[in-house]
Amino acid sequence: MIHYNILEVSRELGIHSEVIIKWIELELIKPVEIEIPSFDHEDLARMRLILKLQELHDSNHEATQIILHLVDQIHHLQAEIKNLKKK
Repeated sequence: MIHYNILEVSRELGIHSEVIIKWIELELIKPVEIEIPSFDHEDLARMRLILKLQELHDSNHEATQIILHLVDQIHHLQAEIKNLKKK
């Protein structure tokens, strides 16, 4: 699996690394590695979603947290449904 460091992600997304650090502090994202933060493709997709939410809907960090929590719940429920269908 490919991992990206903060500088690579900030260049890829066109944002300052401080923004990514703030998102980690707010627990909007959880790096794959904590000590020296690194991120995978899923993390990049989540960060793109955060950017889109903040850009399109002018949402603040609290609203973004709520939306991401709901998205996480939907993903969890979809996985549960998939598992139940297998049984």
